[in-house]
Amino acid sequence: MLLLWLFLVLLYDHRGIGDSTLTPAGDEQITIELLARDLVELLAHLKWKEVALCGFSMGGTVLEIFPFSEILLALIVLDRCGCTADAGPSTSSNQAYYVAI
Repeated sequence: MLLLWLFLVLLYDHRGIGDSTLTPAGDEQITIELLARDLVELLAHLKWKEVALCGFSMGGTVLEIFPFSEILLALIVLDRCGCTADAGPSTSSNQAYYVAI
């Protein structure tokens, strides 16, 4: 709760998960790359100048390929899913790390 008093906090659902929807056609292939691009576009739309990102499970995998830029202050990956950007099995799981940029 303290974070909410100090920072703007955004929680979002990946495309097609939770309250999020697919495009009206619904025919896109969901990939980790597509989900990373969605995040880039969302942050651009919000016009946030600095962000610290935290990804859990599939969100952690998405952040592993997030295109680092001048807006990224910190990256936290928790318990990433057992998949890689190319949707193949990962050689490790249950990783957690923090990177200060």
